[in-house]
Amino acid sequence: MTLTLLGIGEKAQVVLLTGQPKMRQYLSGLGFVFGRTVEMIQRAVGDHLIVGLSGARIAIDRKVAHHIHIALHEGKN
Repeated sequence: MTLTLLGIGEKAQVVLLTGQPKMRQYLSGLGFVFGRTVEMIQRAVGDHLIVGLSGARIAIDRKVAHHIHIALHEGKN
């Protein structure tokens, strides 16, 4: 599933980045790398999501977030 489907307060692991090489490079540069835990903090007004990643909060456009594939943490929120 993609990051856009993660519920507020839920945590997941990054499993795959898709898109053109520049998109994948951009996302990995932000810290979205395989195995990294990401948490949905807020669904902001408009087309932005606020996510927690490596102790930081990152605003990301929903269209970009569709390129981040995740797996939910088993039995954890």
